[in-house]
Amino acid sequence: GRVTYDHADDFLGFATNGGTERMRITAAGNIGTANAFFLTNGGSATAGNAIYSPASNELGISTNGVEAIRIDSDGNVGIGEENPSQIVDIKGTDTTARLQVTNSDSSSLVLGYAGTTDAVLSNTAVGDFIFGTANTEAIRIDSDGNVILANVQEGDSGLASGTIYKDSGFLKIVA
Repeated sequence: GRVTYDHADDFLGFATNGGTERMRITAAGNIGTANAFFLTNGGSATAGNAIYSPASNELGISTNGVEAIRIDSDGNVGIGEENPSQIVDIKGTDTTARLQVTNSDSSSLVLGYAGTTDAVLSNTAVGDFIFGTANTEAIRIDSDGNVILANVQEGDSGLASGTIYKDSGFLKIVA
């Protein structure tokens, strides 16, 4: 290998014996590889893939010259969002604004949007959807679409078992 200093462009280059540059360090302190990866103290995404500082105490990651992830000075993470306002802030367009968690069987839980206004919480597998609190199941939507309430207590409403009624804006079912 060889090490060269380019006085005209003010960088230190590291190359193979054949002359192929593998890494360069610029006078500004940027470190990069030929068309592959850059580590820079600059303020914007660079061509290719980079880790950089877009603002004071912030970290940005770009792919193909476009910022993909930003961590701000408060520790908020933006995915597709340059100014994250939450711990994790995901921004996409229409159906691309989704969070997907996939298990080893390729079943996924998806939280996002279907189009521009309809919110989605979906189980991509043929299985039940379970809601709970304090590690206890409270509601289940089974794979046939039936809604099952868990731990329904006897009510003192005086209504017959199985009666559905509205109370203070809630739909209630008498056990």
